[in-house]
Amino acid sequence: RAPSGGAADLAQDVSPSAKPQEIEIECPICFDTIQDEDVFVVPCEDEHRLCKSCMRQHVEAVAFPRCPHVKCGYELLEDDVRQACGQGPRLIEFQDFLLKRALAQVHGQVACPNPACKNVVICDPERRSRVACDCGQQPFCSKCRQPFHQHVDCGAVGPLRDQWLNWISKGRPEYHGNFEGYTEASQQHQDAVRVAIARHKELEADEEWKARNCRLCPKCCKTIERTEGCSSMKCGDNYHGGNKQPGCGQAFDWSTALVYKPRVDRNQELPELNFAKLRGAGVKHFFSKCALCQDMITGPRFRCVHCENFDC
Repeated sequence: RAPSGGAADLAQDVSPSAKPQEIEIECPICFDTIQDEDVFVVPCEDEHRLCKSCMRQHVEAVAFPRCPHVKCGYELLEDDVRQACGQGPRLIEFQDFLLKRALAQVHGQVACPNPACKNVVICDPERRSRVACDCGQQPFCSKCRQPFHQHVDCGAVGPLRDQWLNWISKGRPEYHGNFEGYTEASQQHQDAVRVAIARHKELEADEEWKARNCRLCPKCCKTIERTEGCSSMKCGDNYHGGNKQPGCGQAFDWSTALVYKPRVDRNQELPELNFAKLRGAGVKHFFSKCALCQDMITGPRFRCVHCENFDC
């Protein structure tokens, strides 16, 4: 016979209103004891657990975060980052990193030269192509990313700009015999050409530096710099881990990789303009219009490498 009150005690033990015991674990990063509702479970094979605060800080600090456990190589997915940081700037940044990494694995990618634009087009790396971006940037060359030059190679653009600056700053007033009658528009034009030349020289310096210090990934042809260490390389990552960047992940040896070739050279020298031989002041070219302003060309007629019909 059961003791008095035994049935009532049993009913109380199995009552549906009884709360399950909360599970407490120690976070392997901050070593705090955390309750079950503050635990972040990484969806890796071993389901490693840590506190949500540490996981959020980890995700916000690393471009392509992995499971923080030392021996785990699980790389977090977009849903994992969303769970750790929510629908915020970090998720948008992570999505942007994923897109850049995917594009980095595509051969022949060319980025728009507009600093505010993130568009990328895929071009044949062996051909010089005219690229017009949807952002409104002036059409540019797929090889040197300078304003597209219709009729000359990339190496001739710099010397031609120097020659044109020489003409508008010295030859034009000398030709017209009016040094004092320079207009403000002419000065602005000179300044614009000087800025273009400065940018071109910066591009040349950058290309020369990459030719001395960089090699090409044998798989995706991404430009890679070796900062230190042995000759073992990995596209988009340090060979032994860390410093994650967009890349295809191909492993290769630095000593056997292709050397980066500059896309711009200044080997082509152009003759100086002989102003004494220029003729045609006041001559109207009735069947030729400037490709920029669409007005009829009057006076000396030049061939512009940036104009499709070669008239300027």
